[in-house]
Amino acid sequence: SLGAGAPGWFRQSAGLADDYPDSIDDLAARLRSDFDAVTGAGARYFRFGLSWLQVEREPGVYEWSAYDAVVAEAAHRNVSLVPY
Repeated sequence: SLGAGAPGWFRQSAGLADDYPDSIDDLAARLRSDFDAVTGAGARYFRFGLSWLQVEREPGVYEWSAYDAVVAEAAHRNVSLVPY
């Protein structure tokens, strides 16, 4: 039978995905909740949307703090990020 352990097959950890809106009242709480779901599901990957409009709200001015928080929480939980 085919499956994990069969020649040519391997187990791959599942991942979860989410998009973050332009404004989140309590980003820290949302990230804790999302990463609780990720780790609770046994996933090792988190796919999330990266909005350039959120990063560069005016030409030449970059605001990465929301994504810095995502990266910090992922590192704390040992979860790999897959931005899109």
